[in-house]
Amino acid sequence: MATIEGIEIPEGFEDTSYGNDVCPSIEGFNIKVFIDYADVALREYPEHPRFTFYVMDKYGQAFPFDNYGQSDAWSDVLAYIAAHKHDSDGDICPRCDEYPQGCVCQCANCKQHAQSCACGNLQRQAFDKVNP
Repeated sequence: MATIEGIEIPEGFEDTSYGNDVCPSIEGFNIKVFIDYADVALREYPEHPRFTFYVMDKYGQAFPFDNYGQSDAWSDVLAYIAAHKHDSDGDICPRCDEYPQGCVCQCANCKQHAQSCACGNLQRQAFDKVNP
């Protein structure tokens, strides 16, 4: 199993580290996780927790922008991943190419109360999925 800074990369994630980023990162299930040094003295921003994680929008940014987590505990990251993994069938509306608004992410749990995407298509899909 591959590791970054001593952290085992979870199944379904890949190393997406980029040379201009402050620290290495992984992505999977539309979730991005930055993994900083365990040694605080080596971090560019030692006042920040080791891990920063968020659900990405279609541009790779936090969705919504201010919805991200930070922690020094890897167990918090794994709990966030478990709670926010996306279904593989319909994260973005195929009609309008947008995420639903008013929803933290597109996992099955959040789809239950998604308001709608730009064209309203995903609201109907979410209702049908939860109420077969």
